[in-house]
Amino acid sequence: MMSSIVTGSLLGLALGVRHSLEPDHLAAVGTFVSRTTHPRRAAVVGALWGAGHSVSLLVLGALVLVLRGHIPDWLDGVLESLVGVMLIALGARAIIKARGREAADEGTSTSWSLLRRHGDRHSHSHSHVHVHAHPHLHAHLHAHPHRHTNRDGYAPHRDHTHEHEQTHPHAGVHSHPLRAALPPFAVGLGHGIAGTGAAVLLATATMPSTRLGVLFLGLFGAGSLVGMAALASLLCLTFRRANTGFRGRKLRLPLFAGVFSVVIGAWWIVQQHL
Repeated sequence: MMSSIVTGSLLGLALGVRHSLEPDHLAAVGTFVSRTTHPRRAAVVGALWGAGHSVSLLVLGALVLVLRGHIPDWLDGVLESLVGVMLIALGARAIIKARGREAADEGTSTSWSLLRRHGDRHSHSHSHVHVHAHPHLHAHLHAHPHRHTNRDGYAPHRDHTHEHEQTHPHAGVHSHPLRAALPPFAVGLGHGIAGTGAAVLLATATMPSTRLGVLFLGLFGAGSLVGMAALASLLCLTFRRANTGFRGRKLRLPLFAGVFSVVIGAWWIVQQHL
């Protein structure tokens, strides 16, 4: 009896880790991980997904086990199709954000080029240092009086001023932990709801009682949490290396992650109707 419980518990943990490797899970978490270059942050994102997955799986699964019910096949198919829709939405969101970021970067590059050209034409013998302890963007207008001279050193024009708008970025960034944590947690909830039926079948087939079945679900969820946290960190390292080591060019990883999520989502929906 005890040996079967231990075996079932270890099996639940191992299957949870294996479950985190499902392509729909990778596609969803990849859209979040592709935006960061810090493995620890990526691991937190993976853990948040795993937490949402575990909560919905444990709550719904325990409810089904206690009531001795089951999830109908048609409902399971609908839930899986909704996962596909969610993946498509995540992918589309990632694509739109990636394209918007690229457009902003191009605009910044163009503005900087124009400022440099302007600086080459006019010589300013002053400097400004702005130190701000708080994470905001400040725009400052500075009037700089200066005299333009020709090659002979004469000043044919009167003194005049130029106003330059200077934007000073700061290292700090507004962070909203709850808002940042909600998307991966919510996606994990959706995946957990869709996977409840299969997990309950595993629990009832592995454990001899309802209580042990709930234990199996908890360990299954814990395994998926640990597995996804480790996998997200590994994905981040892989993305970062690819982004800096591909012939000196930066890859459009968020864009690729978004396209991958859309493709997997469409395939996930189609396979439910085959």
